[in-house]
Amino acid sequence: MTQSYDGTDFYCDVAIPRAVPLDVVHEDGLVLAYHHTRPFWDVHVVVVPKRHIASLTTVTTEDEADVRALLRVVQRVARQVEEEHGAAAVLTNLGAYQDSRHLHVHVHSGPQRSQAAVGPPQHTGGMDAAALLTRLAEVIDAHDWDALPDLLHPEFTCRLVHTGEVFDRDGWVRLNADYPGFQRLHVEDLVAGGDRGDRGVLRARVVGTSGTGGELVFAVASFATVRDGLLSELTEVWTNVDQQAPEGTRPRQG
Repeated sequence: MTQSYDGTDFYCDVAIPRAVPLDVVHEDGLVLAYHHTRPFWDVHVVVVPKRHIASLTTVTTEDEADVRALLRVVQRVARQVEEEHGAAAVLTNLGAYQDSRHLHVHVHSGPQRSQAAVGPPQHTGGMDAAALLTRLAEVIDAHDWDALPDLLHPEFTCRLVHTGEVFDRDGWVRLNADYPGFQRLHVEDLVAGGDRGDRGVLRARVVGTSGTGGELVFAVASFATVRDGLLSELTEVWTNVDQQAPEGTRPRQG
C-alpha cells in the first residue's frame, strides 16, 4: 500500500492545493507540472502525481495508473524543453536526497544555479518547531550540509552551553560540516508547543569516532525557537563533553 502523508510533503501541503501561486505547465486529474518555485537550473519544471506516493522505490501495483500518467507528462514536458533549449535532463531523488517525501520528477535544462541564486525555501512558512526539528535531525544525520541553511533564519544563533560559544548561521553550518568523526544522529525524543508551535526540544544521541578510531557517544538536548517558519534560536546542552572544545572541532575563521 502507498505510504501515507507524514507531514514532510510540500506537494500535498502547498503545491497541489495551491497554497502559493504556481506557474503551471500542465494539470489534469492525476498530474501537476509547474515551474519550480526555487529553480535550481535556468529551466526547472517539477512533475508530481496528485495522489500521495512517497517515492519511486515505494511504487506498487496500486500506483500504476498514477505513475503511467506521471511518465506521460514527464515525456511531454521533457520533449518540449529539449525542443526549445536543445537539451533536457530528467531527475528524481531518493532517500536522503529527497527533500519532500512525495514522488516528484525534475525536468531541467541549462547550468545549475548557486545556492545564493536559488535563495531560501518558500514553503517553510507552514512548518512549526516539531516539523523543523524533525527535518533538522534528518539533514544532520544524512550529512546534507547544503540543505542545512534552508532550515535556519538569516538571524539564526546557536549557543553551546558547555563552552559558552555562540554561532551565527554560517558558523554553525561550518561547525557541523567540519566536525571530525561525526557519523550519526539518532532522535530519542521530541516535544514541541507554544501558542504557534514556535518552541521545541529535541533530544538525540550522537555517535562518532575518536582520533584513534574508538566509538564516541554523546547525548544532546536542543532547545529551539521558530520565527517566520525557520529556526531562529537554538540552545544545545551536551553531556559527556569537556568544557574545553576538543582540538580540531572549530572551523577556521576568515
